[in-house]
Amino acid sequence: MNGGELIEKFASIILELKKRGRVVRMDVANRLTSSFDAVVVGKKVVILRTPSFSMPTKVSKMAFQRKIERLELGGYTPFVVPNGRMSDEQVKEFVDSIEAAQDENET
Repeated sequence: MNGGELIEKFASIILELKKRGRVVRMDVANRLTSSFDAVVVGKKVVILRTPSFSMPTKVSKMAFQRKIERLELGGYTPFVVPNGRMSDEQVKEFVDSIEAAQDENET
């Protein structure tokens, strides 16, 4: 998958969230990790792009896993955009899972 496809997929996920009335901030800096790719405002839900491991190194994969662990320890629910292409239906299912997590966080 090239960078353009990843950006398009990420944008379609954000657009679907906005269609559902969610406010999403992009490229948010924080104290737990260097930054979030997107966060749903008012919720502790974070959306992360899958990093490009063009040179698969154990160190970079471990660093990404530690980032996810720090977010979870900070009370956030991280969602990582899956690799590969996503159909419109898969985007909707991904957003459904984000909304289900938001509902759980509210109870």
